[in-house]
Amino acid sequence: MEIKLRILEAIKAHVDRPDVYIESTEVRAHAELAARFLGEGLRMADRDPVQACEKLYKGLRRL
Repeated sequence: MEIKLRILEAIKAHVDRPDVYIESTEVRAHAELAARFLGEGLRMADRDPVQACEKLYKGLRRL
């Protein structure tokens, strides 16, 4: 579980970094949604693997 949290933290840190310039609000919105779906998928992985796969898939499609 620790590695899952590290991955999520890395994604969130990259999206929220002030020194990373994201040109459009649409691109930022996609990055934030991807981080959200990936985070939800990682948190669900132990409880509901099927639902977790769906969330991870949605997150990866947003990237």
